[in-house]
Amino acid sequence: MLPRGGGWKPPLSDGRLGDALATFAQSSGYAYSLLQGFDEALHAQVGCGSEANATPIEHSHASPPGSRDAQRCYLPVDVGYYLPRRVLEPHLGEAYTKLPGSPQSRGGEVLEHQLARRNRLVLEFTACIQGVRIRLLREGVYWSSCPDSELLTNLAKRGLSLVVDLTEDECRYELPPGLERLSYPIPDFSFTAHEGVYLRVLKPLVRAISEGRVVLVHCRGGIGRSGAVSAMLLVLLDRMPLESAVKAVKAKSGGEWMPAQELAVRWFERVVSTLGVGFLEELLSFLERRRELSKAIEDAATLNHLSTVANISLDVLEVLQPEYRFEEKHLASAYAAGLLHDLGRLAAADKHHVVGARIAEEFESHRVDRKLVVKAVYHHRRRTDLLGDAELAAMGPHAQVVVAAVRAADTFEDAYRGAGCYRGITRKGRALVVELPAESSGCYIDTDRLSEKFRPLRELTRLRVEVDYV
Repeated sequence: MLPRGGGWKPPLSDGRLGDALATFAQSSGYAYSLLQGFDEALHAQVGCGSEANATPIEHSHASPPGSRDAQRCYLPVDVGYYLPRRVLEPHLGEAYTKLPGSPQSRGGEVLEHQLARRNRLVLEFTACIQGVRIRLLREGVYWSSCPDSELLTNLAKRGLSLVVDLTEDECRYELPPGLERLSYPIPDFSFTAHEGVYLRVLKPLVRAISEGRVVLVHCRGGIGRSGAVSAMLLVLLDRMPLESAVKAVKAKSGGEWMPAQELAVRWFERVVSTLGVGFLEELLSFLERRRELSKAIEDAATLNHLSTVANISLDVLEVLQPEYRFEEKHLASAYAAGLLHDLGRLAAADKHHVVGARIAEEFESHRVDRKLVVKAVYHHRRRTDLLGDAELAAMGPHAQVVVAAVRAADTFEDAYRGAGCYRGITRKGRALVVELPAESSGCYIDTDRLSEKFRPLRELTRLRVEVDYV
């Protein structure tokens, strides 16, 4: 975003428009932004950004403050700000409708009015601070910050029928008649279990898109929460690899994600690409079928913990993969055990690991070794004798390491909390390095508990376990 204030004139040929906007910027304290328009005048954020992901725009006049190059600026594709006409129109007046070479304004609406065409670009100078960040993620999918009622009305004219709100009641707008709103609150500057996001947000979105409906996903700022969900949607719909999906979204978002958001997208992409959406569906359907277990999905704290253990279990096995060559069944069993490990708490107050193991016996899937899942659920508690379990030992060293990985992962309560309470696990020589955030952001990791939980894994792999604050 350009700095506040004015002092420069837009590099357009119509002096009246330039003067009007410069006056507006100086008097209001708002900065300029460029909007990129296609036939429907969709948007792009102004800025001298990456040349690789942008369209060069030549300037014949001085560039705005903060530009790296006075002669050339790069306009990121499909990113931008929508400004309601009630804010813009009083400051521009007649000049807004009479830029040479443009069609006459149809009411001065940013989404409907097209200004001068140049190589299919429509350039408009507008105030950006009070605007709405809106992007076209892919055909039929918009993504934005808090919309207002006017924007939703305009988009409804173009087929919008579903609005997904990821905020904790942070936005105020009225839905036009005929629009459906799906609310899934995610804490700001944080995230929540990707399994819940898949079930309650991504599945409905995919269903709507497959029916030809136009959808809008938004959070408050249009960067982190909605950006992470947008990347997940690209993974799900277009089978984009992690790096490509994140790069595509960040090129349009204009801001940084929180570590918890990065983590959730990475974990989700791994589950989709390694284990498959069908397997995730099997697990979530198992939870939904039993009333007492469905609480695990509806309660954010419970699901965040189950997701944390399931996905950190895979982190551990991923680091050990070059040495152990785990099969897909090992990975699926570890993930399933992580999601099921604490369900006994929902069904019984005492000996939840025993009750949980019985529940795990009911999970049927050809993708897992059910006996291994049961063992991992039972042994997630420190009080059980994992290393002394003869039946588990007879299943082989790979099975023992899988069970030990699930117990180790249970060290962590909630990797999604705050900005994120966990960064990852890496391998450095003969050590497993657990990376934790240097700034706690409300997290507390009991290192004594960590050492005890990791002890079976340490003894089985003969690897040290170290903690690094990054």
